[in-house]
Amino acid sequence: MITEGPAHAIEENFTFALDDCAADAHKLRLQCKVAPSQKVRSAWSTFIMSQCFRTPEGVCHVKQAMLSLLAKDSPALSAKYEALKKEG
Repeated sequence: MITEGPAHAIEENFTFALDDCAADAHKLRLQCKVAPSQKVRSAWSTFIMSQCFRTPEGVCHVKQAMLSLLAKDSPALSAKYEALKKEG
């Protein structure tokens, strides 16, 4: 179990909530019941899709995609950043 660092922050702030909601949907599926809400159905499908990115290869792909996006010059994004950034 990861207890510190960026991996822990991702687990604590994103994947835990995703997995928790998906667990509810999984319990319903095991009981052959239909999820009672769109939120629960979406949690299950989001969990399934997230499995593609929860591998070393998936993490590498996401990192490369983010580096590519961040390397692009975006005047609109730069202007928005300048308007929102704070001193220091």
